Amino acid sequence: MTVLNAIIELTKASWHVLRRHPRLIWFPILSVLAATAAVAFLAPILLPLEDDVPWLAVLIFLIALHAVHIFFTVALTNEALRALRGESPISINGGLNAACTHVPSIATFAAVTGSIGFVLELMGRSGHPALRFARAVFGTGWSLVTYLAIPVMVQERRGGIPSLRRSGDLFRRTWGETTLSEVGLRVFTQYLMVLLVIVAILLIHVLGDESLFALLLILAMVGAAIGVIGSLEAIYRAALYVFAVEGVVPEPFAGAELDAVWRVKPGDPSSPTTPPSSDKPIIDV
Repeated sequence: MTVLNAIIELTKASWHVLRRHPRLIWFPILSVLAATAAVAFLAPILLPLEDDVPWLAVLIFLIALHAVHIFFTVALTNEALRALRGESPISINGGLNAACTHVPSIATFAAVTGSIGFVLELMGRSGHPALRFARAVFGTGWSLVTYLAIPVMVQERRGGIPSLRRSGDLFRRTWGETTLSEVGLRVFTQYLMVLLVIVAILLIHVLGDESLFALLLILAMVGAAIGVIGSLEAIYRAALYVFAVEGVVPEPFAGAELDAVWRVKPGDPSSPTTPPSSDKPIIDV
């Protein structure tokens, strides 16, 4: 199976789960709305209209927005894992309530990953080619190593830093599948964005003077795209976590077309392992 075929099949499998549980699409949309509200509240406080804004204020602002995003991603991941286990009902309230139990872990996780992301962004804006190259290399590596941290936090009820460590351990078993997911998501996102731009141009051209109506349609399409992309990524991430920890391919991702994608790593004494019960209280952050 080629990489492109694998990406298509994985996207189709994730889409199958999303069609079965369409409420999952609302979590990324709610995340954007909550982040917008956070910007409206925090920006006047932390980012006044001055030429010289302290870096610390910018960092706190970005970490706060990152924490909002992580909160809703945790909620989405909780429901995605339940969907893959065949549990019901899948609900928005259920996901949000689950995320509330992880607030200390989310805060720690957001502080660590947000700070590293801030440093990587500064490196990317540097005028030195070596720093930009280092940013690309370390940024890609960081995104891959931390790819399963949120499913770990949700399912194993670990704190923010332990979830990052555990994700790194799991990455060593599933580096191929994780990399394929990252590549697949970027390819899918780029194609979808190109399609949205084309549709937006056509709408503006056709509707002409009805520019407000066209704008509303475009905003609706962008919201739907955000919901679909975020949901598909969370679903596949949850499936990859189940595979990495339990050695089991969730039912929607099994089948002849996808057998070549999943590879159980032989000789790993720690795989598969059953995750701790979700009833275990959070004891570390």
